[in-house]
Order: sequence, then structure tokens, then C-alpha cells
Amino acid sequence: MTPQDFYDIEFIEAYLNGDLNEDQLQRIEKKIAEDLEFAAEIELHKSALIAIKKTAQEQIRNDLRLATNLLDKEGFFVGEDELSAYIRGDLKDSESIRKIERRKQIDQAFAAELELEALVAQSLRKEAQKQIQKDLDVVQDSLKKEGFFDSPPLSVTQPEEKKIRVISILSTKSRVWIAAASVLLIILAVGIFMNKSTGDDIFADYYKVPADVVTPALKPLSGSGAVGLSSIEQTNLGELLSAFDAYQKKDYGRSTKLLKKILNKEITFYQPKEDIELYLAESYLAQNMHMDAILILEGLNTSMNEKFRNRALVSFHLALAYIKVDQKVKAKILLEGLENHASYGTAASEILKALN
Repeated sequence: MTPQDFYDIEFIEAYLNGDLNEDQLQRIEKKIAEDLEFAAEIELHKSALIAIKKTAQEQIRNDLRLATNLLDKEGFFVGEDELSAYIRGDLKDSESIRKIERRKQIDQAFAAELELEALVAQSLRKEAQKQIQKDLDVVQDSLKKEGFFDSPPLSVTQPEEKKIRVISILSTKSRVWIAAASVLLIILAVGIFMNKSTGDDIFADYYKVPADVVTPALKPLSGSGAVGLSSIEQTNLGELLSAFDAYQKKDYGRSTKLLKKILNKEITFYQPKEDIELYLAESYLAQNMHMDAILILEGLNTSMNEKFRNRALVSFHLALAYIKVDQKVKAKILLEGLENHASYGTAASEILKALN
């Protein structure tokens, strides 16, 4: 190995990237220790390599951010709750409708899937109606056998003065059949929608939008307290305060938009970042966008750091969201882990009992 080989750029990069063998590594480290000029050359290359990697990482982040925004505009991040509402024909949010329609235009597979789901939903409704009619026919046949319909129907051709209204006293047996028919109708109506209403009822009974605890921590930083913040940090602080102002006013659409924007930035003046992610998830839950909330809550549930104070809240609300989308097995696992919790233990036990 000649002295000139030490200055070869590829050789230096291999050293900085840890790609040299043991013999080469010993030689270059000896050269660095003995030659101050060469050591300075190595430091220069190291600084340049770090700058290049940092620039590349930033470019990748920017590209991902742009791609995410584009996909969002094209409807690729529409939640399952919104898609279900769209299929049923009761989605009200015009922006969500626009995104879904746009994606249908550019994604034929997505359009075909939506059409198939709409047909399946329509078929299920028709089958449910057929079953109701079938059971009603059985009840009607039974009532006929009991003589409930023995009175002759009025003829539309009879003169008004000759029409006779027949009033009969119902037998005890007939009244029993009427009661049975009424009960059957109630059972049918409840039975068809039981699976859905159970999850909906549990979520409605136990989910409460949590109070904002971030704003009180941010207030000291605003006004005169913002002197120590850079102009960028002051801008970010203003946006964060606006997001939680919208949250407090129950304008969850706006809080969702602002919190998503903030999470794409580097926030250094407020930690932990998990607080902001939690309130984005809560904004989703408050809008019945449960799958969007689940994605965030699952991430929080698996990566919560020691500073995060809302561990139990995340687990409980994730369990409720699972129940809402009929993922009851996952919900039970979380709830069983909360049964001894001071704040959520009683509710967890009640829900587990209802699920079982």
C-alpha cells in the first residue's frame, strides 16, 4: 500500500463507512495518529459525508411529505368510517366525497371494490327484508288458523249505507297470538342490527372526549414568555395553540387539520410529542373516524416513552375504538390489562362482562 493510496477518496470513504479490513484499518489509524495534515483531511471528508447524508435524509423527508399530501388529496387516506358512510349514501362531508370520487377516477380497482361493497350491502338489506317478510307470513298464517281474520272484508262496490263494520271480541288465545306477533317483530328488528348496536352502544356509553391538558403547559411560552423562542418556534407555537383552541371549541375537523400539519414539523418547545398525537387521535374519534384513530393509538400503545402520562387513556380508548369496528378480541386483551386500574378498572370490567 503506497502513501498515495491513503488519499484516495474511495479509500477514505470506505474508512468512514467502516468498510476496511483489519489490516487497512490499522494502517490508516496509524497514519492519522502520525500525520496531523492527513488527520485534518479525514475530518474534512467526515464533515462533508455527514452533510451529504443529512441533505439526502431531508430530501427524502420532503419527498415523502409531498407524496403523502398528494395521496391525501387523491383520496388514498380516507378512513373506513367515511367509506362506509359513502357506500350507504349518508356521507355529508363534501371534501371527503370529493376525495373518494377523485380516487375512483384514477384507481379502477378501488372503484370496483366500492361498487362490490355497495352491492353486498344492498343484498344484505334485501335478504333482511325477505327474512322479516317470511317470519311475518308465518305469524299471519298462525293467526288465520286461530280465526283472527274470519270477518269478511268490506267490498268497495257496496253502497256506503250497506257497509257493516263487524266488531268481535277477541278470544284469549287470539290475544296471545297478537302479543306473540308483536314480540316477534321486536326480536326481528333488534336481532338484525344487534351486532352493530352493541359496539355502538358501548362506545357511546364509555367514550368521553378528554379535556385539553396541553394548552395550560403552552400558555407560559406565549406572550412575554415567547422571547426565548425563535421566529419559527413562535409560529409553530401559534399553530399549536390554534389547534387546541379548535379542539376546545369542538371544531374537530379544524383541530385534525392543524395537528396533522404540526406533526410534520420539528417541535422542540413542547414534549412529549405523543401528547399531540393523542389529541389528533381523539379528534378523529370525535368525528367517528375510528380507523384513522386506531392507527395512531396503536402506534402510541407500542412506543409510549416514560414521559408520556396518558398510557391508560390510550389503552382504554383504543379498546373502545376496536369495539366500534368489531375487533373485540383485541379490545378484550387491552381491557383485561386495565381491570385493576384505579380510573378505568370498573369500566373495563363492565365492558368485558357486556362483551362476554
